[in-house]
Amino acid sequence: MLLVIAIFTMCSIAVTASFGQVPSTDQVDTVWRGNDTLLDDEWFVKWGVVGWNPKLGILTHGFWGLEHLQVVADPQDVTRHVLQITYPKDGVTIESGTGLLFAPPVSLKNPKKACLSYKVLFEKDFKFGKVGGKLPGLFGFNIKSKVPLNATCCAGPWEHDASVCFSARISYRTLRGLGYPKGKMFFEVIPWMDESQCAQHPNWNCDLPYGSGMVIRTPKPETFAPILGSWTQIDQEIKLNDEGKSNGYIRIWYNGQLVIDESNISITTNGSVAITGILFHALFGQGFDLSQGSPVDQVSYISDVTISNSRFSYPLGN
Repeated sequence: MLLVIAIFTMCSIAVTASFGQVPSTDQVDTVWRGNDTLLDDEWFVKWGVVGWNPKLGILTHGFWGLEHLQVVADPQDVTRHVLQITYPKDGVTIESGTGLLFAPPVSLKNPKKACLSYKVLFEKDFKFGKVGGKLPGLFGFNIKSKVPLNATCCAGPWEHDASVCFSARISYRTLRGLGYPKGKMFFEVIPWMDESQCAQHPNWNCDLPYGSGMVIRTPKPETFAPILGSWTQIDQEIKLNDEGKSNGYIRIWYNGQLVIDESNISITTNGSVAITGILFHALFGQGFDLSQGSPVDQVSYISDVTISNSRFSYPLGN
């Protein structure tokens, strides 16, 4: 399998967009814009999709759902084009939505720092199901390891080695155990990274049931709750730690508001791990429980996927 490994960033200054009053991104430090090639017949190849067999026109084993990912007109502005993700009824994990790796051919100023920005739209009648699902996030990989990549690389259910890779997807789920209403969804981050420090952080939930991983949620989950019927902006900036040091960070902005700021952390244990691409998960379920699928056939949308060197409007982003 030919693998193109790229180093990249995502995030930038939040401004007000003309449609729906959704925070957008400044173009000054953006090094890759997904919309630039979105109308190409094989846009996903231009995005650096991993695991594509061009001769057979199929994905290799370990990737799924390209047929559930289509370029369509924005349902709220027909002059724009966006990605539509289809969730079949009762589909869960690899039967639901899409699980891909994208490694756009761009270069970062710092291969250990990147900011991923995108907008997500759940329409007014979207049904989140029993436990919710997942959205894209950054991932990183040690190319020297020669470990085969697939769409669950460093994302469970198999235990991973923090010297090889990491990932940090966004998850939406119920928080009934914290006293929130049944069925109400809140976003959180699920990083698969150096687990040794998990118990030291009060906002982290350790020992996930499917391999090594943890959950990071904002102390105020209501500030990071999915919004139905409106485009909403997610910016995820990650700086990997230097080898042997706890000087990394994970930061999330939601509609321009900083909701997660976990600093002075160890994300990887090997200095050869670099930010590599987007772990593009858009699916239902939090594991392999088949009762966690989409309750109906439905779709969501993702737009304006960009990569920047940093969300440089934030003063701590060294």
